[in-house]
Amino acid sequence: MGRKKARSKRKKQPEWELDDEHRLLGCLDCHLERGTSDRKTLIEAISRYLQGAIGKEFSVEQIDARLQQMQAIAAQEKRRQSIFTKGSHVLKKIAPWDENAISKYKEGIRDLIIATIIHSDGRHLRGTPQRMQREHTRGPTSVTPTPSKRKLESDTTSIQRPAVGVHTSKKRRERHRLTGLRPDELKQEPSSTRENSRVPDHDKIVPDSDGHSEGLDDEDVYLLQVPHCRGEQGSETKTERRLKQELEVLQKKHYTLELRLQEVVNMHIHATRELAEVRAKYVTATEFAVASERALSEMDQSRGTESTEKIAYQERKLASLGNLLRNTRNSASFACLPSETAFGPSEVDIQKAMTKIHAEIRKLVPPPYADRTIQIPKLNNTIDDGLLSLLRRSSGLCQNDHAAIQSFAADLEQLGLETTVCTLTAAALCDWVFGDDFESDAARPSFLLDMYQHHVCLTDGDLALRNLDLAARSSFFKSEDYLNIQIPCRAETLANRLTNVIAALLETADLNEEERQEVYEGLVDIFKLVLTLKADLVASSGRYTAVLFSPGSDFLVRWMDAESKEGFQRKDVTKESARVQLCILPAIFAYNEGNMKLPAYHFPVSSSLGDKPDMHLVHKAVVII
Repeated sequence: MGRKKARSKRKKQPEWELDDEHRLLGCLDCHLERGTSDRKTLIEAISRYLQGAIGKEFSVEQIDARLQQMQAIAAQEKRRQSIFTKGSHVLKKIAPWDENAISKYKEGIRDLIIATIIHSDGRHLRGTPQRMQREHTRGPTSVTPTPSKRKLESDTTSIQRPAVGVHTSKKRRERHRLTGLRPDELKQEPSSTRENSRVPDHDKIVPDSDGHSEGLDDEDVYLLQVPHCRGEQGSETKTERRLKQELEVLQKKHYTLELRLQEVVNMHIHATRELAEVRAKYVTATEFAVASERALSEMDQSRGTESTEKIAYQERKLASLGNLLRNTRNSASFACLPSETAFGPSEVDIQKAMTKIHAEIRKLVPPPYADRTIQIPKLNNTIDDGLLSLLRRSSGLCQNDHAAIQSFAADLEQLGLETTVCTLTAAALCDWVFGDDFESDAARPSFLLDMYQHHVCLTDGDLALRNLDLAARSSFFKSEDYLNIQIPCRAETLANRLTNVIAALLETADLNEEERQEVYEGLVDIFKLVLTLKADLVASSGRYTAVLFSPGSDFLVRWMDAESKEGFQRKDVTKESARVQLCILPAIFAYNEGNMKLPAYHFPVSSSLGDKPDMHLVHKAVVII
């Protein structure tokens, strides 16, 4: 059988991790900062660093390929600079590389380089006095000394001679004691110590064998030191050795401080340049601003009053066009509506509006005049028709029953001014707002007919026509013209009318002119709220009705809230055996099914609900028991 052929296993290449890439970029930035620009040198230095730091032997081809991939990613982000000249700056703010991690590794490599230079014996190759002193103490070399070297050697010999003499005299005395020879005989004894304490010549200085002589930047040199002979070591005193050690420590600190100082100087120079650029830009911007202000002032002076008037006219014209555009959009909001489109407010909105109206009605009469007795005019030919209609609506009586109406007026006189005003105001809301066809008459512009014809030509059916009509009415009632002009004017008219009706009552209660004006302003606010609510209710998909319960009606807890004449709620009244004395706020009911036909835009008002099972309560009435 033949022998199996041995197959050499291929060495598995290490895989890149994110931390390895951070170390690669940090090493690249550090060497670029130190001035290394050769691409091959950079890649080899990175390879040595990664092998020594993390133990991964990345090949030069792997590192080069990885840098090319990073360059391609930077190019996709529209970074045109090369990674071999700008380093990790081209990958700034690009995921997944972290600038802080790269900067941390960069600082670590820089500190490693500085520490290598500091601890290297070959960092000072220049002829410093300390180096020349060490060369002199180790012995002469084969190089021919120059006059400066002779002078330095003579100075060094004179400096070290006392220490050697002291050491030699001690040894001679020791030998004389042991051998019995005289000191003058010891003087003739040759000194083998000096002959054996020679340092090898420069050709014996060899680099370190571990392959690190090039260093991280091919700058550091490691020297193989030949140890001193025992005679020379013994010739040095402890003080000299301590001073030499302190000197070396101070030299290391001095070199480190020089490096830091150089970095600070570079930063200061860079900051000074940036400050100069900022100052130049600031001066330019200031000059431009001053010139612009001067030009604007000159233009304002030359423009004059005529230009100002033209601008004001254009602004007014733009404002009117904006209002017209909003109204047009509101008018056209009914286009392309489906048949199931719902219009009108929600029941929650109706409840909020009625609650606010009730609160405003209770605030009409100032508190000091609330309980004052009033005097209602007798029912004769001189009584105001408006007051008579309001009394008839509040009492729920017919027009010809004068005796019952007169009795109802007498009851109002005993209840006081506040209760009477609240009752008459509620009657005015039902007769003059809910029972009036103001909205139906106001919403009859000519454009409605054109919309009806156009819609009937395109669609077929009553439901589509109803939706179109509701959309047009809703858009009209929500327009700024209706909300800001027609409703306030109508509210002021109704408030003035009601003020004239109750003027005689206010005179009997001794209200001054200022307090009467407050009552008038309160009535204006109430009528605005009610007119806005009614406009939303009539232009709605549902149908609503108001019920102002007449005096003597049964108190129904599910439809009414009881109050005292002072305005406090009476929660103790829970039995339906009680009778209604007055109704100061009508109840709102809604039909369970909406009208599918074209709406008439009327809001019916009644004094009792009767037998109508197809309705449900939206807001309770407020009554006085």
